[in-house]
Amino acid sequence: MTAEGFFDEAKLKASLLSPDEAVREQTLGGSLIGAARDLVSAQPADDYEASARAASNDMFAELAVDTFALMPGVSWAKAGGARTAFLLNPNAGALDNALWGSVNFAEGIALNRVGKMGAKFMQPTPGVSRTLTSESLGLFKFGFGMGAVKATFDEHTWVDKDKQFQAGGGLLNIAKAGIVGGAIGVPAGMVGSRAAKFGMHHLAESGLSPRALSVGLGMASGYPAGAVFGGVDTVLHGGTVSQFFKSAHEGGLVGMATGGLSGLALPHEIAIANQKGTMLGGDRRKLVFEAGAPASERTEMGRGKKSRPASSEGIPIELYTRLGMKVSHDLEANLLHLGAPVPGTITCATARLNAPQIAKKIAASAGAPTDAAYHKFVESATIRTEEPALVYKLRDVEVVVPESYARELDRVYQLRITRDKGMKPGATPAEVLAAGQAALGLKGEPLHFSAHPADLVALGQLPDRGLVKRIEIHPTANAEDHWHSATYKPNFVSAATASSDGTLAYYKPRLTSNLSQITHHEWGHFLKSKAPKESSMFDFAAALEQKAHGDRSKPGYSTSEYANRNIDENWAEHSADITQAEPAGYFQMAQDAPLRTAVLGRAMDRSLKSVSAQNRSDHHDLLVDRVVQIKQHVEPKALELMEHYLKKGNDQEKIAAARLLGHFGDEPQLKLLKEAAKHDPSPEVRTAAFDLAANMAQSSEVHPTGYLQYAKSKPRFEYENFLIEMAAPDSRSKVLALSYLRKQPGARAEGYCALLGPAETDHTRIRSLLDAMKKIPEQPGKEEAFLQAVRIRKGHEDLTFELGIQVMQQVPELRGQSLDLLMRTNLAKTEPILKDLADKPLHKLHERAQVGLAKLETERHLSHLKRRAQDPNVVVREDAIRDLGRTKEYAAIRPLLERVRAGTPAEVTLARQVLADNFNHQIVKEEIRKLVQADPTWRACLQPLVNNR
Repeated sequence: MTAEGFFDEAKLKASLLSPDEAVREQTLGGSLIGAARDLVSAQPADDYEASARAASNDMFAELAVDTFALMPGVSWAKAGGARTAFLLNPNAGALDNALWGSVNFAEGIALNRVGKMGAKFMQPTPGVSRTLTSESLGLFKFGFGMGAVKATFDEHTWVDKDKQFQAGGGLLNIAKAGIVGGAIGVPAGMVGSRAAKFGMHHLAESGLSPRALSVGLGMASGYPAGAVFGGVDTVLHGGTVSQFFKSAHEGGLVGMATGGLSGLALPHEIAIANQKGTMLGGDRRKLVFEAGAPASERTEMGRGKKSRPASSEGIPIELYTRLGMKVSHDLEANLLHLGAPVPGTITCATARLNAPQIAKKIAASAGAPTDAAYHKFVESATIRTEEPALVYKLRDVEVVVPESYARELDRVYQLRITRDKGMKPGATPAEVLAAGQAALGLKGEPLHFSAHPADLVALGQLPDRGLVKRIEIHPTANAEDHWHSATYKPNFVSAATASSDGTLAYYKPRLTSNLSQITHHEWGHFLKSKAPKESSMFDFAAALEQKAHGDRSKPGYSTSEYANRNIDENWAEHSADITQAEPAGYFQMAQDAPLRTAVLGRAMDRSLKSVSAQNRSDHHDLLVDRVVQIKQHVEPKALELMEHYLKKGNDQEKIAAARLLGHFGDEPQLKLLKEAAKHDPSPEVRTAAFDLAANMAQSSEVHPTGYLQYAKSKPRFEYENFLIEMAAPDSRSKVLALSYLRKQPGARAEGYCALLGPAETDHTRIRSLLDAMKKIPEQPGKEEAFLQAVRIRKGHEDLTFELGIQVMQQVPELRGQSLDLLMRTNLAKTEPILKDLADKPLHKLHERAQVGLAKLETERHLSHLKRRAQDPNVVVREDAIRDLGRTKEYAAIRPLLERVRAGTPAEVTLARQVLADNFNHQIVKEEIRKLVQADPTWRACLQPLVNNR
């Protein structure tokens, strides 16, 4: 607001205040605003302008604190206190401040009451439409109230121009201010209301945080309030028409700023988003519910003191629907769908008077909250009685409520139906009147927000509601809360329990936003009992995610404090995030807990595939898409983490990762497990990896490697192939693998046991290897056994020759290898075998035998030439040198080199020429190197051959 807008106010101040006081702000808030303005704008030119600016600063302060007092999320105490403190006069004495402070406090309370009464006209209400006339009337009343309150507490209202008190004129001024406020409030309120609607329905979908959305809604609600105050204030102080519109707009801007700041500090309507975490894209709640029981067949869902929302009554489901939760709000249709109840009975439990002492005594003696201790408490500290009940049918599930409590719930529910019917478009005057009477009746009704069986709409959102066999609604607290208070947290309060027989019991359930989370949490316990494999894997995933993946010194992600109580509650809390339609909890889990997300995704996939059509969730397709997302985007990340922990984690992390890989893995993960089983230094890790890889090998194809590269792909051989690979000589799991391999039936397993078994004496080992050659069907395995046997006999010509003969006779598949061995060992002794084979043209070794005989003939010829090269006759020696060269056999090089060393000059020259003409120079050099290495005296005579080609 500009200084010109406060011309009259400046003159009034100048007449009432001293010159020094006139240029100073008369409120603490105005002083703070003035200090800020002085930093960003030029100083006043004179005292007149300074006085006008001081007056405008005070007006800004009053506008701001009045707008704050109007915010529906502000309590009356905060509204009065803020106005008292912000409008404190730093220039006045304590007595004056005490007097005006009480007036300001009362004005703040009055404005706060007006704000709360008008809040429903400023907040969007999907599903409830209003006519333009009714909306305008409501907004006029809202503006009239603000104007009337401001005029009532303004000293100018009650005095005339001569400063004389006037009662009638004061009432007239109040009416005039109210009319002006109402006139401004209608257009300004419509703008604010529509902006709020836009914010709720569109900004929420844009992913803004709850606090950011609250700021926007506060700004939208603050503008009309500030506009009313600015316009009314100008009228009360005798401003002109142009000043009226200018002040109303600029007051609206101040109100918008104040509303935004109020929304930043007090996000009232968005409190549900902070509790539930959800659809508005806000941060997850730290803790909303607490639950749990040590007994494996009974678990609890509770709400501890620290976990309750700011309002102990919770957030009404009606408000939650405004924030976008897709539940049925047609109360009458829900009741018709529920149908009429039939008589029945319900078992109710009551805690004995000394139940707290019994719980503490049993817990102390047990040392830990075991199942046995829990059952002992239930038997000794609770009394169970059968009471009359009414039984409803909700989606084919029985809902059982104690009869007296059910009657009361029915009565309250009928009031809610009557109230909502009168608010619908086209309601008759009688229905509107009845709605008002019902609303008044509900206002003081203790069971107003208690859940009726027809309110259990969350049941339809469960992935498989068929797991819920029975629902009970109890009007009292859980009698077993004393046990949980003694073993978990003092003053623990249960909200629901899930029993192994499929019974879901609610305790004093409230019709709040918590109801969906409670229901999904308890359903998670039912799912856990139906998914034992995934339940076991979740334990290992949770163990790995106790610490943050990025920094193992920090705690890992948890959706709530209660999830860390035990592994069952960890499952239930996080499964609720994944199975609910609202995506925020799921997205948070996928980001920070991919291992548990992947496991729960598998469990949900199993549930969705097995659920019958009539038990499907209202969001079945959405949940199916979520499972696909988990498989495509979360599981790859989870597998990377498992591989990381298997390779680089400590022993416990490696074992947990191996367990998970055994559940999730495919061929690449099987390879990782086999490597860990072979080479990890920890025996515990090797054993775990071995067992898991063995399980995978029994249910998937194992690609043959090593000895098994030609293995036949028979299902029976897959597990054997794995054991054979694990029993390789370089495997640290060799002993374990052999122990399993020996238990496998059939000659193949026996053969590989013989091949891979421990070292024995040479004689018994040769016998084992011969047995392996005969029983192993794969050629690489036979050849490996043969090579091992040859290595054992190396250096023993007679034994090696004997081995070749045995293999030739007993293992037809290795006749070629055994024939080569015989020829390498003693070619002359092999001649009868070669001749026999050479005479059989159809035998597959026929050609190899012919080559052997030719080689034998060549060796004999070379032996004859070597003797001739030593003949006393020089002519014979020279002829032998020439014939050795013509053979071009490698074995002829050394006799020629011997002639270079010991022959006549003519023989030396001839031998050099023959070597140069018939043999590769590099081969000759290699032979010379061997001779010199064995006998250095050869170097001098043979060096010229090395240097000259």
